[in-house]
Amino acid sequence: MSARDPAFYDGQRLSVMGNEFTINVSEGNRRASKASTSNNDIRIELAQGLGREQKRRHVRVLSIRTISNCVLPDVLRRVNELNVKHFNFQLSNVKIKRQTSRWGSYSKRTNSIYLNFRLLFAPPEVLDYVIVHELAHIKVLNHSAAFWDLVKTAVPDFKERRKWLRNNRERVGIGLNEGTDQSGMF
Repeated sequence: MSARDPAFYDGQRLSVMGNEFTINVSEGNRRASKASTSNNDIRIELAQGLGREQKRRHVRVLSIRTISNCVLPDVLRRVNELNVKHFNFQLSNVKIKRQTSRWGSYSKRTNSIYLNFRLLFAPPEVLDYVIVHELAHIKVLNHSAAFWDLVKTAVPDFKERRKWLRNNRERVGIGLNEGTDQSGMF
């Protein structure tokens, strides 16, 4: 998977898991950049004195963090639905992270599942596959035949979903953000 991050810019509209977000960026006179939300409007106030690349990075990081926090309840609900339906495993935590080389991971130490932010832009059935994949690791930590049998019980067409993810990995989360900054701000 590419380490390339999605681009975010002022005025951008994004559809994420059924939520419509608008990103509004302004330059502030603060020492630190900050983000807030109101009715799915993401307001980012940039710190003073940032260079062009720093501004882009701050907008990207704050957009990812804010969107992740907004949709986390929906992701948790879906993880719980799939877990109850197929496994009934004990799970401590679910987090959305900016990962560069994995779609998801499971930590036995913390009993937590971590999902890649870019998955929020994938079709729901693909997100479900990754969730089931990580839930299956609670019982089987490797990718043995027993692991894949467990995944297959919950997602019989997992191979098609996995193939879709492999074939589209460079575009998931990127295609919605291909344009360059449209605000003229950076």
